[in-house]
Amino acid sequence: MSGPPAAPGTLASSAAALSATSGLSVLQLAMFVGILPLALTAGYLYRAKYDKGSLMYLLYARTPLGRYLHQSELAKARLKQPQRPLVGFPPRPERPPAKQMEALTHETGRALVRIVPFLSDNYAYIVMCKATKECAVVDPADPETVFRAVAELQQDVGGGIRVRTVLTTHYHADHAGGNNEFVKLLKGVSETDVVEVVGGVNEKYPGIQGMTRGVKHGDTVQVGQLAIRCLDVPCHTWGSVMFLADQLLFTGDYLFSGGCGKFFEGGAQDFCTSLERSVNSLPDDVLIFPG
Repeated sequence: MSGPPAAPGTLASSAAALSATSGLSVLQLAMFVGILPLALTAGYLYRAKYDKGSLMYLLYARTPLGRYLHQSELAKARLKQPQRPLVGFPPRPERPPAKQMEALTHETGRALVRIVPFLSDNYAYIVMCKATKECAVVDPADPETVFRAVAELQQDVGGGIRVRTVLTTHYHADHAGGNNEFVKLLKGVSETDVVEVVGGVNEKYPGIQGMTRGVKHGDTVQVGQLAIRCLDVPCHTWGSVMFLADQLLFTGDYLFSGGCGKFFEGGAQDFCTSLERSVNSLPDDVLIFPG
């Protein structure tokens, strides 16, 4: 004698209905659901022409492991250099020397960029429209450090800064992993400002943290009077995007000053195609700001 029917809307009733329509038993369906993630992983490794780093990359990029490792690195950095609590936009007590701040700042006719180093080899950037003092921040993966840098820039330019945009070059945790926390810190200063989180529409799971606008090649993002161009560069990740703001090119991990980023999700042909389409046509005086 069979048991009572499952209640409407439960997992059991859904499985039973699917079993009835597909001709598969519930046990067979359960086995399929369990095998599916393994099949997807095997497919990725096959497409990546398996090497010893492919599985580790899959775990880092597509699971919470990457974010956990990034947060651990930030916590270690905090222990080495403790900071006082963040409240509003206060001046930083242990402010870097003036010469160091000058080295971290670059200006063009319409834009100012403040370089924000964090951890051992990562960089975030604050891009300010000089006419309106509206800002975008590129890859604020260490949200507290970037927030303090915004406070310092606020002091340097005499106030009036508004951060309205977060530009994310790709979804890896050391670039996108601070988006939500950084937006939360900004909301603590001005609850009325709407912060747009921009990233490549072609990024794969898990995508850009907190993204509110997906962009593709040729799109523009308006920051004050700066029209920032979005350039697709699939290779390091499949949805990597560079941002061009008034002769300043923010490349993430696609392109460095002396080389290129690792080919995680694309190959050499993808890199060369992206280079030809998005980089080679740019003027020679464009400055590269890698991540």
